[in-house]
Amino acid sequence: MRCLLLAASSMAVIIHGASAASADPINNETQTTIGTGLTGKITVVTGLDRKGNPIYLKTSSGKDLQSTSVAAEAFSTRTTGGYSWTVGKTTYTNDQIYIGQTFKTFCIELSGRLTASDDSNTAIESVPTAETGPNGVGYVQGGATEVLQRAAWIVSNAESLLMSQGITSSAVVNAATQLAVWDILYDAGTTAKGNVLSFSNGTSGFEVDSGYGLNNKLGTDPKNRYDVTQDATAQANFLLTASWGDGNVQMARGIVFRQGVTYEPGNKKADDDGYYVKKAGQTLLAAVAVPEPSTFAIAALSACAVLGYGLRRRTIS
Repeated sequence: MRCLLLAASSMAVIIHGASAASADPINNETQTTIGTGLTGKITVVTGLDRKGNPIYLKTSSGKDLQSTSVAAEAFSTRTTGGYSWTVGKTTYTNDQIYIGQTFKTFCIELSGRLTASDDSNTAIESVPTAETGPNGVGYVQGGATEVLQRAAWIVSNAESLLMSQGITSSAVVNAATQLAVWDILYDAGTTAKGNVLSFSNGTSGFEVDSGYGLNNKLGTDPKNRYDVTQDATAQANFLLTASWGDGNVQMARGIVFRQGVTYEPGNKKADDDGYYVKKAGQTLLAAVAVPEPSTFAIAALSACAVLGYGLRRRTIS
């Protein structure tokens, strides 16, 4: 079951709060294709009822998300078209995210079914909200929180961090990234390190029950049955520890793609921000690569070294 049918979950509040800046959100046609990953079973508990029984997040069919099989994988989201619309006498034209751009994306919601292959009308937002869009053009609206920024840091750094640990399987990298993102959004937030194998507060949150390479076998030798490099849960916890930073939570910029929505301020069904859900879809998270200051410094030093070497060669010649 891939990222179940979209529901009015608490995650929509995280992504879709009132914007701090006054500008219109943007809408694109996007097309998303499924990548590689792993499958396992997860449980998501949102709280306890009056009798102390767990309240489970609901699936699209209304069933409890209790030890439910879910694929943790990466996706490829490509912008395939744009929109323009008129409010009063002003016409807004889509130029925030260029048509033809492709992003590696991960599911935010566990209660949304991915719209794959077909074009989907998508609201594109920034993490965090900014006057300048994520690629320097225009404005992208969003009510992003620090929780999403921590998740964006995971998406931005997971591949390089796991490669440094000798993890070469793209399926494991993608699954670990997705599991870590879900644990942050449904459990750890920015107040706990997180652990995909248990609830952070002991009673509610996100946890993996089985699968995702947790019980993988390596060979027939009883002493050599477990290969941690193939265990996405172990690698997800490594990413959670890295993003926790001993309490100094790591954050990054990102892009949020909200499938199946459009911006119609005149529509009576639209919410305060003007969003109107035309059909169900998933909400996806992508990274925005922002070079650190040290990167610029190294690049400058490298350029100077090359220039100096060239001048020295010319002098010797």
